[in-house]
Amino acid sequence: MESLIKIREAKGLSQADVGQLLGLSQSAVPLFEKYDSNPTMGSIRRYAMVVGASISMDAKPRIAD
Repeated sequence: MESLIKIREAKGLSQADVGQLLGLSQSAVPLFEKYDSNPTMGSIRRYAMVVGASISMDAKPRIAD
């Protein structure tokens, strides 16, 4: 989320702008952006699309203890 917020800010988009583009109230966006929120991947993808970002994920093996 931190990267998405930085991208939003770099593009000059306010939380209200993002809320409007997502069809949400402005007050819903800060809740979504909170560090301890637990958004779904679908919500993250929609947010990323609105702010002009792409999402990538990768999986790596865990190091055995």
